[in-house]
Amino acid sequence: MVVARLMVVARASPGDGLEQFCRGIRLVSNRDTGRTVVQVLRTVLSNYPVEEFGSTELSRAARLNRITCIHHLKRLSDAGIVEKDDSRYRLRVRSMDAFMEEMRREMLASLAEMEKLAFELDEDFFGVRPRRGRR
Repeated sequence: MVVARLMVVARASPGDGLEQFCRGIRLVSNRDTGRTVVQVLRTVLSNYPVEEFGSTELSRAARLNRITCIHHLKRLSDAGIVEKDDSRYRLRVRSMDAFMEEMRREMLASLAEMEKLAFELDEDFFGVRPRRGRR
């Protein structure tokens, strides 16, 4: 018995929550006038929430050029949403909420490190100590 898989192809629309999310984490660039990164992420979330996929099958499902999909998969990988294993991709997180929590932890750790560096720079270059309440 052969079961055909329905591929969900959904185009992003202005004001759409996924598009706002992608803009918020700086995935949508000025060059991406068709917001194809949103279309790629929507296709991944809709069709491959728990399974691996290749760029060719993603390009068919998203109805986009394979090179465009590979470009956006690289951006999604850099953002920490997908990961690549050989020539296959998979979602790196099991929910967008988990992704945001991970991003929050990484940002707080990065900010703490930057505050420490700023303290050292203030002492080195300005001979001043930070305001009270800071390290």
